[in-house]
Amino acid sequence: MASRYTAKGRVCADEADARARLEAAFYTVDSAMSNWSGESEVSRFNRLSPGQTMQVTEGFREVLEESGRIYAGTDGLFDPAIGELIEVWGFGVRTQSSLPGDAEIQMARRRSGWDG
Repeated sequence: MASRYTAKGRVCADEADARARLEAAFYTVDSAMSNWSGESEVSRFNRLSPGQTMQVTEGFREVLEESGRIYAGTDGLFDPAIGELIEVWGFGVRTQSSLPGDAEIQMARRRSGWDG
């Protein structure tokens, strides 16, 4: 995980144990949700072809369900399925040395979206 964090809490009897449990929780989330890791749960999920299925963890299922609720509750303004658009604009894992053209943007839009 490449992010920094600070955790504050109450005094505990075993600070080392608390730190280890906190780091394990962060690792669990990162290993499931990191788009920077090709082997993360979300990366494997995103590589599925339409109609393919995979077993997912309970936490990942909860994130998918909540994403669907937020998508519906915002009438699609929040769309968690815009990975192709993120990539074409250069904000994702693949490098982008120039601005995308209209054709690239339109193709990414067709391949993106919760309802797509």
